Parts: sequence; structure tokens; C-alpha cells
Amino acid sequence: MTAVRLADVTFGYGSPPQIERVTLNIEEGERVGLLGRNGVGKSTLLKLIAGELRPESGSISLPPGAHAAYLTQDVPSGLAGTVFDRVADGLGSLGSTIADYHRLHRQAHPDQVALDVAVHQLGEHHAWEKLHQVERILGDMDLDGDRLFDDLSAGRKRRVLLARALVDKPEILLLDEPTNHLDIDSIVWLQGYISRFEGTVMFITHDRAFLQTMATQVIELDRGRLFDFKGSYQNFLRHRDELLDGSAQAVEEPLTHRGLQDESRDHELQRDPPRDDSPRQRSAMRRHRPCRGAEEEDADERAQVDHARNLPRSIAANERGRTQADGMRGQLAERARSARELDAAIVRTQ
Repeated sequence: MTAVRLADVTFGYGSPPQIERVTLNIEEGERVGLLGRNGVGKSTLLKLIAGELRPESGSISLPPGAHAAYLTQDVPSGLAGTVFDRVADGLGSLGSTIADYHRLHRQAHPDQVALDVAVHQLGEHHAWEKLHQVERILGDMDLDGDRLFDDLSAGRKRRVLLARALVDKPEILLLDEPTNHLDIDSIVWLQGYISRFEGTVMFITHDRAFLQTMATQVIELDRGRLFDFKGSYQNFLRHRDELLDGSAQAVEEPLTHRGLQDESRDHELQRDPPRDDSPRQRSAMRRHRPCRGAEEEDADERAQVDHARNLPRSIAANERGRTQADGMRGQLAERARSARELDAAIVRTQ
């Protein structure tokens, strides 16, 4: 079953667009590693799938009733309150009601009227299980719900935001650099959680170990286009190198063939250079060669005129072929450079 479907999607802040006429199906249960150079639009693609951005054209669809949770790469500014409050935000409109009940319930002398209202609202929305989900995820992530969010380190804040993304058990989980600022224990816990996750995961990472362990499919975003590779990260590297090598050979062979044709044509011209077609020269040639019929001479002249007319056209076609080959060479060189930069960026994080 398809979990995420992109149909002819285009989105961009300039020209060319970051995402250009992309069509892609991601199957349920896949763990997709999204790769690409910095700035090509990886985070933009996750935001489009999460519904935070709308495509300029095309459509993005999820299964009926499914929802996607998105973990941003950076910690948003202006987040105050307790850790419990921020994790409960992941439950949508019920989050504030659950946070109010939690705060009142832990006070030594709460406002009883306010507490009764919170209890009634939780019962009315069948939200007691949601409350337990917040408590469970806080325990799993080793987070103190009563700590102030502003007092946490960058790593702890990232862990809180990760808990917020996971608390409502989304069918589709979108993670932008999920291991940033996490310690080893948190990364191990995250890998275990994602391995047990029954939904679909799409993540951006420069952590090679995380990528090799978690990805069942790799997608590369390059100049607005998506290149899909089934299997592990190692499988992606192998297929990418094969494609680049095969494409380079496909360009070189026609170019070499044209070069041989050009060389052969040059030898023919040296062996039989173009004749002077002036009236004086034609008259001289008639005087120094055996007499031929008028029809034969006229045919020779017509052939020479046709050759002279077609020569510029042949030269132009050859130049266009060389220009196209040079363009393909440039594209392959750019793809290879992108691949090297991507590999270097991943290696630098180790």
C-alpha cells in the first residue's frame, strides 16, 4: 500500500525550482533516507509532505486518516513552558487540555473548579489514553516533564521535539537530522524505536552509521529531480556509481564515433581537395581532359553545386552534436561532483 504519493509536484523559491515535476510513490513500512547537497531542497520536500508547505503544481496525498509528524532540523524560537507542555503539543488541540490537567494535578492546592473542568474535558474527549502516551514517551526518552524547556541544553531540546513528534503515534514520520545533538544512548533508543515503528519513516541525515542501519530505500534529490534506489545505503552507492559510469560511456562512444567520421572526412578532403569552380578553371579543365558529353559535364557541375550547398549544413549539424555531447559531459561531471560532495559531507560527520 502506498503511504506517500507525489504526482508531478513542483515547488521553488526561484528559477530553477527546488522541486521540479517530481512523481514518487513511497510504500508503507519503508524507511527512506533522503540525500542531497545542502540547499537542494531536502527539508522543503519534508515540509511539503507534512503539509506545512503547498506545492505550486501537482499533488501530494496520504492514505485516508493517516497523518504525518515532522521533526524540524532546528529548535524553534519562542518555546516556553515545561517539557510536558511541549511534548503534549504533539497531540494537537487536546494537548493544552492534557497539559492543564497535568499542571493542576501536581499542585499541592489546586484550583478545584479548574481541575474538575479539566477532568471533564479529558473524559468527554476520551483523552486519558493520550495522557498516558505523553507519560510513556517522557519515560522512554528519559525526560523530566516538570523541567522548563528554556533551561535545557540543545541536545535535550532536540530530544523533547523528537518526543513531541512521536507522542501521537503518526503513520508517517518525517525526521530532519534526527541524530543532531543526541548522545549515543538516545541514538540507540531512536534506532530501536524506528525499527519497531510500523509506519513509514522518511529522514534526512549526514550520520552514515544511522543511514546504513536504518534505510531500506534511498532517494537522492539533485537539481529538482528525485533518483530512487531500493535497498540499503551501500546498494545506493553501488548503483549510483554504475549509473554514472554507464552514462559516461554512453556519451563517449558517440563522440568517439563522430571524431572518427570527422578524421576520415579530413583525409578525404586532403586526398581530393575541393576544386575551383570558377568559369576560367572549368574552361581550363575542359581543354586538358578528354572530351565528355554535355550531359555528363552538367551532372558533374550540379553535383558540385549540391555539395557546396550542403557543406555548411553538415558542418552546423556536426557542431550541434559536439555541443550536445559537451552538455551531457557537463551534466555528468556535475552529478559526479554532487556525489563526491555528498560523500564528503557524510564522512565529515563521523
